[in-house]
Order: sequence, then C-alpha cells, then structure tokens
Amino acid sequence: MKLGEIIKKYRQDHRLTLREFAQRCGTSHSYISMLEDGKNSKTGEPMMPTLTTLKKISNALSISLNDLMSQAEDMPVKLDAPKQHNIFISYKSDDDSRTSIERYFDESAKKLWGIKIPVLGDVAAGIPIETITDIIDYEEISPEMIKDGSEYFALRIKGNSMEPKISEGDVVIVRKQADCENGQIAIVCVNGDHATCKRVMKQANGILLQPLNPAYEPTFYTAEQIQNLPITILGRVV
Repeated sequence: MKLGEIIKKYRQDHRLTLREFAQRCGTSHSYISMLEDGKNSKTGEPMMPTLTTLKKISNALSISLNDLMSQAEDMPVKLDAPKQHNIFISYKSDDDSRTSIERYFDESAKKLWGIKIPVLGDVAAGIPIETITDIIDYEEISPEMIKDGSEYFALRIKGNSMEPKISEGDVVIVRKQADCENGQIAIVCVNGDHATCKRVMKQANGILLQPLNPAYEPTFYTAEQIQNLPITILGRVV
C-alpha cells in the first residue's frame, strides 16, 4: 500500500476526519489530504514527507516507524537536512534496514552531505578534544575529509591577529595532529593555556608564531621553551 492509502484506511476504520487525524499528527488537514492523494495540490508533484513527519504519522497510526516504513511501498522520504540541501532517499524494505529505520536514513544522510563536528569556543592544551563539553555549535564537513581516518574539530576565532584571512568570530576547521609543516596555519597552545591560531614558522633553534595581521608582532619560542612551557600543536587549520 502507498502511504496515503494506509492513512486513509486507518481514518476510515477508526472513523476519523481529516482534521481529527491531522490534529493527532500536529499538522494541517490539507497536508494529510495531499498525502492521501499522493500529490501536492498546488504543484502536482508527489508528496515526500520528512522523516520527522513520518514519526508523527506513525504515532498517530499507533504503529512503529519501522512498521510504517515496511508497510508503505517504495516511498521517497525527504531528509531533515540543512536548508541548502534538498535530498530525497527512497527507502526499500529489507531485513537489515528494517532493524533501524532512523539509522538507515542517518547513514544515508552522512554519505550525501557531511559529518557534524563540534565548534569549540576555547581549547586548552592537554585536554582531549573529545572530552570537551563546552560546545557552542556544530559544523559539517564532507565525508571525503574523513576517509583517511583523520579527526576534526572546529574553533571559533577570538581577536584579529589573523586578518584579513581569518577574522574574529570566524570558525576554522582543524585536523587533529600533533605537528604541522613549516608555514602552515595551526592551533597552538602556549604554557598549557588556551589555544591561539597562528602560522607556524619552524627554525633551527625554535619556532616563530606568525600572525597574518601586520599590526601584530610575531612571537619566537626557543627549543627549550617549547619543552618547558610547553608549546603544543593541537591541529592544522584546513
């Protein structure tokens, strides 16, 4: 059966009007009417509910989401994606995906538009990134970036020492690594304190943390200071 046929049969069996069933779903009766018809009355295009809407409908039908998706014929579902995406996945029932419908769509979504990583307001040396709970936002990176097993986090920049390339309030994506090549921009912790974003210039007797803004002076640290303060690289800005 199609989704609209399932809904209509349930309404008729339980003597519910469109409006009564719509109230159960927390949506409009006109939307339910279009689902039953299988097309948008304004555009004529097929109706493609979001996964969130399907959860509400399954609750109203008093069945699980798994059961609803298994009963409905090959049904296109609009993923609850960021606004810039308009992605539809057609769910096909099989033994593996039926065990977890939400995982099925979640994994499909990751393949299509990206992986969420935390945006941190501040980072201190010696604290594992994965244990930080002060997350202020999330950013998405492409699945291509993690194919090699790399780990990432994001950091909101404070100050204007890296202007004009990186401004205060910008969010940088950082690949977690304990070192970087000469001239690369990295997130560096000095004296175990909070992180700073600077270009790392390696020299024979130490490193120079170079701001991009000419109004700021670079800071040089000797090899001894690197060990004793200490100075640590948390990752490279990518």
